[in-house]
Amino acid sequence: MLVVIPVNLYLCIVLDLYTKLVAGWPMHHRQDRQMVMRAVEMAIWQCQCVGRVILHADRGSQFAMVTIKLRWHAIG
Repeated sequence: MLVVIPVNLYLCIVLDLYTKLVAGWPMHHRQDRQMVMRAVEMAIWQCQCVGRVILHADRGSQFAMVTIKLRWHAIG
C-alpha cells in the first residue's frame, strides 16, 4: 500500500550556462537561504569550479545573503 502525504516542495537549481549541466538541485519544504547555500555548495562540488563564477538569481530574499557571502569568499 502506497501512502502519499501532500506537501509542497521547493526546488533550487544551479545551472551551468556553458555546459547546460544542472549542477545543484536541492529540494526542501521551506524556501530559505540554507536551501540556496546547499544548491551552491552542491554545484561547486559537482563542477569543481576554478576561476570566476557568476551567480545570477531572481533577486529573491533567499539569494541576497548567499550573493554577499560568495563575494566575500571570492575577495578572500
